Amino acid sequence: MGIMFALYGLPPILRAIYGEETIAAGETYEGDGRVIRVVSVDRVTEPELYLVTLAITSNKTWDVGRETFQLEISTQDEWIPAMEADGRPATSFDFVLGEPRELLLQFEAPLRVDARPVELHVTDPRLAFELEGIE
Repeated sequence: MGIMFALYGLPPILRAIYGEETIAAGETYEGDGRVIRVVSVDRVTEPELYLVTLAITSNKTWDVGRETFQLEISTQDEWIPAMEADGRPATSFDFVLGEPRELLLQFEAPLRVDARPVELHVTDPRLAFELEGIE
């Protein structure tokens, strides 16, 4: 019972307490030594994936990994965690201080054709990027 609460009950409670800063679609977050903007959101087949491209400049060290990013979609309550980097430079979670780069995030897409990305959630800093209208 405790494990189930920790996995499913605790995250929504923590989000409600600590909140997230919402960034409108197409807007840029600037703060905490970082500049982050969603460049594009695409869905590909074989394998079924959502691809989210971010433009990021980090001016301070950032302990970032796949657990930092989660995708909220319209057809399910659980957010989808980003996939591990696949060896391509674009998917690497390593950043050079002050150097702008694009980060390609990959998320497993559900088979439902009516599913659409709603928000990209970032845990550090606590952000929610609205995705409706970004292509």
